[in-house]
Amino acid sequence: MHRIPSLIQKTFPNHTWSIPSDMKKIYITFDDGPTPGVTDFVLKTLKEYVSQATFFCLGQQVEKCPSLVTQIFHDNHLIANHGYAHLDGWKISKVDYENNLSRGEEVLNKLIERSERLFRPPYGHFRTNKPTVLWSLMSGDFDGKLSKEKCLSNLISKMRSGDIIVFHDNLKSIEKLQWVLPRFLNHCKEEGFGFDIIPFAT
Repeated sequence: MHRIPSLIQKTFPNHTWSIPSDMKKIYITFDDGPTPGVTDFVLKTLKEYVSQATFFCLGQQVEKCPSLVTQIFHDNHLIANHGYAHLDGWKISKVDYENNLSRGEEVLNKLIERSERLFRPPYGHFRTNKPTVLWSLMSGDFDGKLSKEKCLSNLISKMRSGDIIVFHDNLKSIEKLQWVLPRFLNHCKEEGFGFDIIPFAT
């Protein structure tokens, strides 16, 4: 499922699925990093296209790659919480879910402290009243059955202004990401779309 149906979005109005705007603007996000060799590529590509993005980082990856988190911050992207480990919130207890969320927050705050931080649960499986950032459009960069050409064409044909779009800066997605991301950013620029980080007041 690439585009999240509006009925699902309306069923959970407390969570952020998209950010409507009068301007042509999209919100690109990256999940599961930081990952050496992948996040570096993403940051270089974003800089080339003068694009801002939001990175939902896993705490266990942050502990392995603190310098990449620092680089994300210095490049003026937003660092957000994706939990400590990539746990499925529908397959663990609520206590474990909340602990995973909190531990991810703690790890990030050791590097770059914030009074509040956006959160996206792994797999989008939420079990909390805490407002979460989900998405309206999934790139499918992780899907081994989806060709890089189809991945790009899906994004181009389905994207709308205000979309929150998910990519992944992990090893599973790198091959497709290297081909799709620069072409997608270039298309957006040619069509007059701007890029921004997800605001806190969503």
